[in-house]
Amino acid sequence: MNEKRRHVLFIFAIFINFTMIMIYNFLTPYMSDDLWYHPGVMRSFSDLINEQINYHMTWTGRDVAHFLLRISFCFPKWVFNFCSSLMFIALSLLIYANIDKKKKFDVLSYGLIIILMWVCGVSFDQTILWMSGACNYLWTSVIILGFITVYRRKIDSMQINKYVMLISAFAMSFLGLLAGWCNENTSGGAILLASILTVDYIYNKKKNNPELHLPVWSISGLVGSVTGFIIMITAPGNRIRSEINMSEESQTGIMALLGRLLKLNDAVIRNLGILFCMIIILLVYSILKGIKLEKLKYVIIYLIVAIATIYALILTAIPMDRALFGAGVFTIIVCVQLSVYISENDVILNTAKYSFVVIMILYLAKDYLSCGADLVRIQRELNERQIYVDEQKNAGNYDLILPELREEWNNRFTFIYHDNDINEDPDSYGNTIYNLYYGLNSVTGIPRDTWKEND
Repeated sequence: MNEKRRHVLFIFAIFINFTMIMIYNFLTPYMSDDLWYHPGVMRSFSDLINEQINYHMTWTGRDVAHFLLRISFCFPKWVFNFCSSLMFIALSLLIYANIDKKKKFDVLSYGLIIILMWVCGVSFDQTILWMSGACNYLWTSVIILGFITVYRRKIDSMQINKYVMLISAFAMSFLGLLAGWCNENTSGGAILLASILTVDYIYNKKKNNPELHLPVWSISGLVGSVTGFIIMITAPGNRIRSEINMSEESQTGIMALLGRLLKLNDAVIRNLGILFCMIIILLVYSILKGIKLEKLKYVIIYLIVAIATIYALILTAIPMDRALFGAGVFTIIVCVQLSVYISENDVILNTAKYSFVVIMILYLAKDYLSCGADLVRIQRELNERQIYVDEQKNAGNYDLILPELREEWNNRFTFIYHDNDINEDPDSYGNTIYNLYYGLNSVTGIPRDTWKEND
């Protein structure tokens, strides 16, 4: 296939990917923590700053993520849907940019990235589609991987006009600050990766040229990322949140660490098992084919960073599976990079690679359509519930029994069923947030069929 045709197909793949995620974003309602933020209500910039300062002092230091979230809630949901879809595309292209030795406009590699993001993406419903989760994981991963991509490309070439050195130093410092201030384990992984790239540069370049010095921008980028990371992890709110989370652990000391390790292993198998199986198969193949370790350098580096990003979580009370999202991004890079190293003359393995991509496209198409239909049904029932609530409020009724969402609509692309919908427990999290969101005195949920009979 010539380059012009690959270019057309590459743009088409981006368009299809954007359209798919945009549709799902529009089919995803506000849910869970979103409802606490009074979505769609414009607030002044000073109010947003004050709210974020309070959040920093009382809950967590992820100020970059949560400030982006607060800004997003000031606008209609369609604005977020569009911006978040662009972020999804940006992440896929940044992953692609971190793949070496690929063809120009390598459609197969980009297609594999899209498939792995959709099929193997960690907690897709929470990290990509859920508004609060997207700002905490998808958006911040774009910032982090953007910093890493720029840092890696610049340190690989080391060609920079001396007249723009100061501007580059300032820009890298700011980008590093944001990247380090995003997410505890993924930002830590970014700092580790940048440090390894710097050490690798010093080892491979300075041994041949002792007079060569690290450029200012590389130093400022690392300093900025470390500064942002320190600000994040030293936030007073982290201590409060940590005490609450650790109070829920039944063990302490070494036994607590062992328990976290076992749970982390289970989470890795559950969320990243397929990706690590692919890595093992392709890595064994590469070694047996005699590919030198020097050629596998970046594969090994990204794999080390992915593993470090995962097991850094052992230092905290075990979080949700979605905390593995950043490690999942690094792992996808490793998988795709190894697939690029497959020799064009290897008929058997290329047959397996092309067949895998085609089969997964067919699977994704089927899954996308069936789950999309369920998302439409969920949206319809939420709209019907909202209409009923408005009617009852107009009639002066503020203590309502409302229908729960049907369980048969539950699927892997929605987070609303994870104790986030209304239920029979008046004091549940779902009832509490919907009571506030609807502006009622009390809310109780019952199965929809039962509610219909009593209505």
